Amino acid sequence: MDAYDAIALPPLGKSDHNLVMMTPKYVPLVRRQPVHTRTVRKWTQETAEALQDCFESTDWDVLCEPHGGDIDNMTDCITDYIRFCEDTTMPARTVHCFSNNKPWITSDLKALPNKKKAFRSGDREEQRRVQQELREMLRTCKDNYRRKLEAKLQQNSVRDVWAGMKHITGMKGKDRQTSGSLDRAIQYNQFFNRGGDAVK
Repeated sequence: MDAYDAIALPPLGKSDHNLVMMTPKYVPLVRRQPVHTRTVRKWTQETAEALQDCFESTDWDVLCEPHGGDIDNMTDCITDYIRFCEDTTMPARTVHCFSNNKPWITSDLKALPNKKKAFRSGDREEQRRVQQELREMLRTCKDNYRRKLEAKLQQNSVRDVWAGMKHITGMKGKDRQTSGSLDRAIQYNQFFNRGGDAVK
């Protein structure tokens, strides 16, 4: 099995044996797949009110009149204006999504191991407290995610539930196209159509 690459190294000191460095061929999923960056907007009560004020103060006739009866251009214009209002009223931040991120991992949960690292060299009691806090937070995050999935089930949003389940299990879409040649397809057609000719 080719699980390792062997690299010959020079002998150690005056030894008569060469060293061999064995490096695994396996590359972790995190290194194989690129990091995705997404821009996320945070909805709060204040930003929702600011966006609503922006829409209420808008003269919609000014946006619609230049387009007349062309619904496509009018839709593009209004959509661009709504995006502009979102950009000006809602704070946005860039999030890095790694391929091995679990859906229930939140930013609060990611901050706790950093706390644990800070106390690693010091107080043992503080380290235990942070470890317990990490366990409780992990349990809470998983429970919140479970409730979110259950709410989607109760709302009959089966598509969202399946998307979440595929994300959790790491299931990828199947390759619908089978491999094979044209000659093989012709052989199958001749074989299966032969029975139809014999019946006639």
